[in-house]
Amino acid sequence: MKEYISKDEIYISNAKRKEDLFKEIYDHLFSKNLVTEKFLIEIIERENRSPTGLNLSHMSKKLPSIAIPHTDYKFCNVDLVVPVSLNTKIEFNNMINPDQKEDVGFIFMILNSHPGSQVEMLPSIMNFLKNQTVDNLASFFKLTNERDIFNYINSRDIKGEWE
Repeated sequence: MKEYISKDEIYISNAKRKEDLFKEIYDHLFSKNLVTEKFLIEIIERENRSPTGLNLSHMSKKLPSIAIPHTDYKFCNVDLVVPVSLNTKIEFNNMINPDQKEDVGFIFMILNSHPGSQVEMLPSIMNFLKNQTVDNLASFFKLTNERDIFNYINSRDIKGEWE
């Protein structure tokens, strides 16, 4: 996953609602021309249509639920995974069972700039998650500053094929 991470695009958020979170991250990304003007409305609509919350309790009760929001490539100018640690858990709907709510503590926002790039990026995130010990992953999700998040991903990421 580290090939998709930029040390300048890692965030800690105090947002309390996903729409506020998306607006906060959008403002940063748009100011750097990483996404288009329509990105915000599109990612909100995409999340409402096809939720991205993922419960990690099957791995361990120590792990928070996460979300992997993304939208169509036409609204992104780069290929990046944007990690965001949430100081307050935010409700997302579950990607498998959309009626189920997840209290999400961390998101990996996918910015994909061409058709097919999301297909490469999502397995990279999943490999990152599955190749960590539960205790290390639980510690990762508790990190509270951008530098520590970047350093963790850079030092612990294991590139491998999705099985």
